[in-house]
Amino acid sequence: MERRKISFLGDLIIIIIIVFFVFLFLNQYNQNNVLKIEKINQKYNVTNNILVPEDSTGYISEISFISQKEITTPLIEFIEVSKQVSEIERQIYRASVVREECISRDLSLKINGILLKIDKLENDFEKINTKEYKKLNIDKYLENLSVLKNKYTTYKFELQDVKVC
Repeated sequence: MERRKISFLGDLIIIIIIVFFVFLFLNQYNQNNVLKIEKINQKYNVTNNILVPEDSTGYISEISFISQKEITTPLIEFIEVSKQVSEIERQIYRASVVREECISRDLSLKINGILLKIDKLENDFEKINTKEYKKLNIDKYLENLSVLKNKYTTYKFELQDVKVC
């Protein structure tokens, strides 16, 4: 009976050591991916103030090679949403310059669609807004998304009374 207790304790210690090493390995793997993203951000001059690089296609292609999709997918989608926002801004500006009394159905749908994408992105960034990824400026992405959400919610309410062409 005495021999069985020692064997059980030995097995338990070995399991604890294995779990500890697996934890260290996964933690190091995550840190390596964060460092890769940081290097890519430096290469494309992505900072606190500039979240979308000028060469966004090159940035997207490099960042998509990183295997941790829960980090890279929101970054890529943020760039795509930023491009769509620019296009919508141009359409809204064009409509205001022409002083149209109606908006296109396409523009109305794009505004509603962009709000849904912003909500999804906010949720994705909230999931990874941890101490581990602090170096990636996740809080700045969330701040930018919050500003966009407020802006497009205002557009949506202002354009509710405008008829659709």
